[in-house]
Amino acid sequence: MKRIFAGLLSAALCIGLAPRAGAVEVVSTIRVGLHYGSGALGEAVVENVDGAGFSVGTYNGRSFSATATTASTKLRVTASGESVTVTDANTGAAVYTGGGNVALSPNGVQFSLKSANYCGDAVFSASGSQLTAMNYVSLEDYVKGVLPYEMTPSWHSEALKAQAVCARSYALGSINKHQSRYGFDVCDGTDCQVYQGTGRATSNSNSAVDATRGEYLTHKGELATGFFFSSDGGATEDAVNVWGNEVGYLKGVPDPYEDLDNATNGRWTKTLTGTEIANKLRAAGYSIGTVSNVAITKRTPMDNVNEVTVTDTAGKKVTIRRQACRTVFSVNSIRYSINGQSGGSGASSGTSSGTSQTQQPAQPQTDVYITGNSALGPMPRFQVGAMAAVGEALQTILGASCVAATPSFTFAGTGWGHNVGMSQYGAKGMAEQGFDYRSILNYYFTDIQITK
Repeated sequence: MKRIFAGLLSAALCIGLAPRAGAVEVVSTIRVGLHYGSGALGEAVVENVDGAGFSVGTYNGRSFSATATTASTKLRVTASGESVTVTDANTGAAVYTGGGNVALSPNGVQFSLKSANYCGDAVFSASGSQLTAMNYVSLEDYVKGVLPYEMTPSWHSEALKAQAVCARSYALGSINKHQSRYGFDVCDGTDCQVYQGTGRATSNSNSAVDATRGEYLTHKGELATGFFFSSDGGATEDAVNVWGNEVGYLKGVPDPYEDLDNATNGRWTKTLTGTEIANKLRAAGYSIGTVSNVAITKRTPMDNVNEVTVTDTAGKKVTIRRQACRTVFSVNSIRYSINGQSGGSGASSGTSSGTSQTQQPAQPQTDVYITGNSALGPMPRFQVGAMAAVGEALQTILGASCVAATPSFTFAGTGWGHNVGMSQYGAKGMAEQGFDYRSILNYYFTDIQITK
């Protein structure tokens, strides 16, 4: 009885690789990188989850040609030069040897690789003794493998439907993203969108994909990539203010729908010392001395951070802009204050941005100690930004025995992600307030159509 149920569940999880058509030309098969680059495999063992054999052959582009069949349910794959060898994992008997993209197509529904189950075909290419492992899978099955890893599958069905359309649109907008380097469309991690096969799929998440089958976003007749993120903390942002490119359907909107108190990283703080900030700037390619001040110097009309200026003790200033305001400091979002000061010149939206933008940037305080002579004890508290010359003079007079503690800067913010496109927690909030997935998508994306 359990075996019959497992077979029915597998059939429900996986759809065939049938071609599709629409107003915008879309592919029916997505090529997903599973193990590649530094994560390439020395060998791979592939098992047919349904207990049947395999068809073995090659892929030319997205077209499979079978050249051999085997009743073996478990196959071992190894690499030598540019050649891939397939053997029976139990007996060692040869099954196939060839070059190019060698595919193992299960005579059933799913295969397993490295403890994960996938629909579609397992595909391998060789380089030396290393294997690049890929999954060639139907678009719909791919979305079913993304949805429960990118959004909690127990969330409201309308939020899941909105996420399904975003995931499908993101995939179609990322075809050939990794083609030139690795030979596939998308990876299985956060550089693309998380995809780990059928393991976390539920009837709730699969139903959301089925309910939106074939639907994707378009803008003025062209495919619109479905960008999304966890939460925006109060407002999404124009793509031009984050990535530097103007995109008609990626415009910032205020977001009153997120429950930030219950969102993962909905509210956050991060404290960095001046030394840590200097190291992060240098790692990002900037030149900076001893950091004395960090201030927000520009905000967007949505009140997100758009420019941060770092000043060192010699008066040198380094200004970082757009997404670097998040990535250089390794903070969760572009919606924050520094040491309680909002700063900037953008219009305030009145949402979680800190104090008034007209206040002056904070001057961080720290203690200066003389460590070489305990009889002198600690020196009084100095403001490093205003008293940097005092510290430098003491160091000159007393040498290494005079050490100024590094100033620290606290980033306090809301939201988690790049803030462009759809907020997942916002979609959850809208769904719980009665909005359907079409209304959710039309709120977060400007002038889009849902096309099938």
